[in-house]
Amino acid sequence: MLFRSAVMPTFPRIGLGTVQPGADMRLMVWALGSLLQRRGLEIQVFHSQARYDCHTGRAGVVGPPARYLDSWLMSPESCRASFFYGAADADLALVLGAFDEPRRGRSGAGGTLETLCDWLGLPRLAVLDVSQIKTCCLPDLPDGVVGLLLDRVAVAELAGVQTTLEALWGVPVLG
Repeated sequence: MLFRSAVMPTFPRIGLGTVQPGADMRLMVWALGSLLQRRGLEIQVFHSQARYDCHTGRAGVVGPPARYLDSWLMSPESCRASFFYGAADADLALVLGAFDEPRRGRSGAGGTLETLCDWLGLPRLAVLDVSQIKTCCLPDLPDGVVGLLLDRVAVAELAGVQTTLEALWGVPVLG
């Protein structure tokens, strides 16, 4: 049965994406999933493209096997139906992918994480690999990002990086 209601069901869900080409967020996904599982939460992971070579690895390590959504292959209605059916037994749904680069546009073929976030009402969290940041050269932050997760940041650098990013981008660093 397709999802036909004009009212979007409410349950915890997040769109989680990288903002740097080639950034690997496997460790971030595994750490986040492990933390949430230790708190007794069931996580359902979805990939933002129907590609089996996703660089997020076997995200099902943090819960049931990952599922796939793709805004290029699916209509908004079938995507919503698959998403809500797949996430029905979970405490949290994570849709993983890469955000497009605002200045350069689409990062590749297939659907986009941005479109899925719009269709599914997902808040957008960006994963930033701090080790890839060059001096005075930050990646662009996609529109609509509400929080940052920092990866590969030295403990000694954390406070400075957090203060700088929050001041420049106006979004909180959540972890």
